[in-house]
Amino acid sequence: MNQWEIILSKGALKFLRKNHFPETTVTEVIIVAIKKLSGEDASIDLKKLHPPYADYFRVRSSRLRIIFSIDFAGHTADVIEINWRGSAYKL
Repeated sequence: MNQWEIILSKGALKFLRKNHFPETTVTEVIIVAIKKLSGEDASIDLKKLHPPYADYFRVRSSRLRIIFSIDFAGHTADVIEINWRGSAYKL
């Protein structure tokens, strides 16, 4: 698998720091999601969101929700939101 760049938004970084989560936990989950989107067999709860967020995906990791977009041509994943399950969809 090619090298992917995972870009965390300012709000996502703030959430991680506030709740004492290392960035590696999010990047590992995003890498597994990319593998699943690439057609590999991966055990992850991944869902494409509905309009107006049709370009985004949601990953569920315990009580956390990670919302991100992906650019396969540029090998980048933009994490726009990390939050607890009740608050993640209030973009």
